[in-house]
Amino acid sequence: MNRMNRLDDHIVEIEAFVQSTIDAGRQVREWNLPERDTLVGDIGPSRNRMVFARDTAAELGHPTADSCLGVLWTSDSDLVSDGRVRLIGPDLAEIVGQHSPLGQIVVLGSSGFGEDTEPFALVSLRMVDGIPGVMSRISPDTAWYRMSRGAVDGGLDFRALGREMMRNWKRNIPEVESIEILFVTSDSADLERLKAIARAAHEVTAAMRTADWRRKGIDLSCAISHCGSCADQSACTAIARAGSLSHAG
Repeated sequence: MNRMNRLDDHIVEIEAFVQSTIDAGRQVREWNLPERDTLVGDIGPSRNRMVFARDTAAELGHPTADSCLGVLWTSDSDLVSDGRVRLIGPDLAEIVGQHSPLGQIVVLGSSGFGEDTEPFALVSLRMVDGIPGVMSRISPDTAWYRMSRGAVDGGLDFRALGREMMRNWKRNIPEVESIEILFVTSDSADLERLKAIARAAHEVTAAMRTADWRRKGIDLSCAISHCGSCADQSACTAIARAGSLSHAG
């Protein structure tokens, strides 16, 4: 079995989750963005600037509001609609002044990932780096974003956020041929459903990570498949980054 196909069932589950939301009569916003589409103008005061509490319009995935992050990939091009951004729940302008839950699932399509592709390095990529007016804190299974008032007042929404994330992925990982993103900001019930799928996918990527490092002569096996509950997460991150740099060099 192709190693990436281990995640295909979970990608199908994500699609079923979205479809069940539509079948329940709830709104799912969808944008299909061409490659030439970019964030218009300089939203926010400057790039890579800290967003302080007094300048914050909204926080997504704050620890008091719940968060779920998943990155899945496949070699089956039929499972990825390149440039598609979907949103279940309110958009940024509708949650100003709030701590909103955040579910974020990224699905990558590629025929170029090899046996030494490091899945943990993909999950650890800072997807919102360089997006003006956005500050992030990313872990393998959670994302916490702080959006500045200047950014949201200037037009930043999930359509633009997704577009810039896609550009970052393709810029940093040339093997990525297609990408789509699902955002969920609705409620804890939706987040729990999404978490169940993401946790199952994390178990697959944890096994893949262990197998990758065993091929490199390093035993990274552990009893914890869900990295968010592991006290050694920072050490694993450092090892994964070192491995990524060694293969890049």
